[in-house]
Amino acid sequence: MIFQCDALFSLHTIFLLNVYTLQNWATDRPFFFFITIGVNLHLTTHMAPSFPFSYDRSQVKPI
Repeated sequence: MIFQCDALFSLHTIFLLNVYTLQNWATDRPFFFFITIGVNLHLTTHMAPSFPFSYDRSQVKPI
């Protein structure tokens, strides 16, 4: 509803956050890795609510 590329943007954000987590936190504090996964899932449901659950092709507007 806000952007046409919500799903792609959220997947890219999840990838970048997980890479950052693996490089910085998971070596000495692995508990933050699971926190980041939870935050990523929470952000995905808000940034792209139509992508993982109920994707409707009729809502996609042609460019």
